[in-house]
Amino acid sequence: MILFKYSSISAQTFKLFRDGEKLTDVAIALEIPGRKALRLWSRFLILEKCYIKVIIYLVFRILLLELILNEIELRNKMKVTIRKKVI
Repeated sequence: MILFKYSSISAQTFKLFRDGEKLTDVAIALEIPGRKALRLWSRFLILEKCYIKVIIYLVFRILLLELILNEIELRNKMKVTIRKKVI
């Protein structure tokens, strides 16, 4: 992976994505958090007019957040139930 001297992180990420680098490799090479790499990847896809991929990414992101929130809610309910049994 060859890194060029672009002026901004976003320019560097776009170049690496255009060259076919994986999201993880880009985050490691540029020493940026995964969340920022994901955000830049979605912007790259929009610039490349890959709207279907962006929509799929956003839908999966929403579904994943719903799953996480449901899991947290379920665990909180279990804690309350256990506390009631103990008392």
